Amino acid sequence: MVKLCAYCKTNPIGPRSALFCSAVCRGASQQATPEQRLAKKERKRIQSQKYMQDKRQDTDFAEKERESRRLYMQKWAQENPEIKKQRNLAYKQKYRDKINATQRIRGASYREKHRQELNQKALQYHKEHPEVGTQARARRRVRILNTTKNDFNQQQWKEVKASFNNCCAYCDKYSQRLEMDHLTPIIKGGLHTLHNIVPACRTCNRRKHTGNVLKQIQPLLLTCAVSGFRKYTRK
Repeated sequence: MVKLCAYCKTNPIGPRSALFCSAVCRGASQQATPEQRLAKKERKRIQSQKYMQDKRQDTDFAEKERESRRLYMQKWAQENPEIKKQRNLAYKQKYRDKINATQRIRGASYREKHRQELNQKALQYHKEHPEVGTQARARRRVRILNTTKNDFNQQQWKEVKASFNNCCAYCDKYSQRLEMDHLTPIIKGGLHTLHNIVPACRTCNRRKHTGNVLKQIQPLLLTCAVSGFRKYTRK
């Protein structure tokens, strides 16, 4: 009776062969099935994951790993400055909105935590450099005077504050030191007139700066005071 190959089932085996007709069939029979390969790969992955978890629990190992990565990236950046620059630019262009949102959140959190320290630094800076505030106020006066319409006076300002109950138009908080906020900033072509001015606290006015309004507001359109400035003449 002729014995057939245990793998291909077609070729007869030689007198010296035990199960296979050739070395090819012997090697093919020793190869694992796809299911066996996947199971082996999964076992290796679980073992590697467990090994890394055990290592990360060791604080010394985690610190050494972070330090080695940092040194490697620092060395690579020094050796490839142009590639590093291009990658940074590409990343910033791709995730510009995400980066700006993250920076705004971090900046607001930092300012909230260090409010007193930042205020003291600002006061100290303005005391040491009074010319900075003087120049800024002078530039603002020039912009207001150069607007195409400049007829807002103090009487109208009192009526505007009274119409808002001496509260900020944005946060509705009462304040005795309200500031004039231009809905359309002067630097962007806004007018220094009644329908473009609302009262705002210092915080909201600084937060809005030269951007868009913080919320939709209906400004005061008419006052009892006459617009413009009264001309005084010497008697």
